[in-house]
Amino acid sequence: MNDMNARKVASDVLIRVEKEGAYSHIALKEALREGNLSPRDRGLVTELVNGTIRNRATLDHVVDSFLKKRNLRPEIRSVLRMGVYQLLYMNKIPVSAAVNESVKLVHLYRMNSQKGLVNAVLRNVDRNRSRDFFSDLTDPVRKLAVTTSHPEWMVSLFIRRFGPENAQRLLEYNNRPAPSVIRINTLRTDEATLRRELEEAGFTAEPGPAPQTLVLGGRGSVNDLRAYREGHFMVQSPSSVLAAVALGARPDETILDCCAAPGGKTFVLAQDMKDRGTILATDVHEHKMELIRKGAAFLGITCVDAQVRDWTRDQPDLEQRYDRVLVDAPCTGLGMLSKRPDLRWRKEQGDIPRLVGLQRNILSTASRSVRPGGILLYSTCTLTQEENGDQRQWFLERFPDFEPWCPGLEEMFPAGKDQEDLKNGHLEITPFAHGMEGFYLAVFRRRST
Repeated sequence: MNDMNARKVASDVLIRVEKEGAYSHIALKEALREGNLSPRDRGLVTELVNGTIRNRATLDHVVDSFLKKRNLRPEIRSVLRMGVYQLLYMNKIPVSAAVNESVKLVHLYRMNSQKGLVNAVLRNVDRNRSRDFFSDLTDPVRKLAVTTSHPEWMVSLFIRRFGPENAQRLLEYNNRPAPSVIRINTLRTDEATLRRELEEAGFTAEPGPAPQTLVLGGRGSVNDLRAYREGHFMVQSPSSVLAAVALGARPDETILDCCAAPGGKTFVLAQDMKDRGTILATDVHEHKMELIRKGAAFLGITCVDAQVRDWTRDQPDLEQRYDRVLVDAPCTGLGMLSKRPDLRWRKEQGDIPRLVGLQRNILSTASRSVRPGGILLYSTCTLTQEENGDQRQWFLERFPDFEPWCPGLEEMFPAGKDQEDLKNGHLEITPFAHGMEGFYLAVFRRRST
C-alpha cells in the first residue's frame, strides 16, 4: 500500500473523530484492522492520527493565520491539520509529499473547489515555517493553551493546582507519545523468559516503574508477537498497575472490583492472588462483562466472576462480604492525556462536579461491601483536587468507621512528600514528578470494632 492510501486511512479516522465524535483510539484500531496496511504504513497512520489530534489547537492556529474565512468543512479542516502536522512535525516527509498528497485527498473527497485553498495554505505554511506563529497571543494562559494544544480551562486548572513550572512540564509530557508498557502475566511466564522472547523478536525490554512491568522499545506491533497471542503479557499503563497493586490482594482472599471493565486491574489482582481465591468484577453494561470474561480466559485466569452491578444503587446481598474492595471510579481522565490524545478535546470543566457526585455515590455504596478489618481502595486516573484529595477528605468525614491505611508502596516512591502521603494512606502520581500517567489512590481500612 502506498503513502497516499495510508494518508487516506488516517484522514478518514480524523474526519470520523471530527464529524461523528468517534473515539480516536477505537476508530484507529478499526482502521488498522480493516486497512490491510504494511507495518510501515500502520506506523504512518498511527503517527498522523495521534499527532494531528494531539496538536490540534496549534495546527488550527497556524492554519487560521492564512485564512480569511475560518468556517471550513470538517474534511478540509482535517486535511489541512494533517498537512500542517507533516510540514511542522515530521521532518522525514518531503514538503512536496505533504502538500501534493493533501491536495489529492481533497479530490478523493470530491471537493475539488477547495484544492486551491489547501494548496495555498500549505505552501504558505512551508514558506513561513521560520515565523513565530504565536506572537499575536498576549494572554499567557491562552498562549500556553495554543502552543501546547490544550483547552484553556485545563491549562488554568493545571497552573492553579501545580504552579506554572510543573503545569508546563505536565502539558509537555502530554504531548509526547506514551511509552509502550506491558505487565507480565506471572501465571504463565516470568520476567527473564519474557524479556528473552521479546529481545529475540527485535524489541528492547527494560524493567518498568511498576511491579512486573516492562518498558518496550523497537518497531512493530506487540500484538503480532507469539508471546502476546499466548497471553504472556498485557499492555497496561504502570500507574494503573500500581493502583491495583496498592490494594494488596493475597491468595485465597475475596476481592471486589466495582468498576472493573475492561479488566486490567482485575487481572493484576488475580495474578497477585496467584489465581487463588475469588474476585467479583462488576460494571454496569453486559457487553463490558464479556470483555472481562474474554480477557481472563486469554490470560488463563479462573478466579474471576464477572457480573453486571450498578454501584449507584444498594447491593444488599454483598454487604460486608469482601476482604478488599477496589473502586476505580469514573473520572475526568486528565492523567491519561498522553495515552489518549483526544480526551483533552472531549472533556469540559462542567464534567468535574457531575463526576464528583457520581464518585461519592459509588464510593458510599461500595464501602458497605467491605468486611470489618477489610481494605477499601479509591482510585482515579485524573489530576483534579475535587476528584482526588477532596474525595478522600469527604469520605473520612462521612464514614468514621474507616481509617486511612498505608498501601505499602514506600520502596517505589522514596521522595519525602510521597512517603508522608503514603503513611497517611494516599498518593497522587503525576507525570512531572513520577514520569508516568497521572493517577490518584486513597486506601482505607474498615475498623474491626
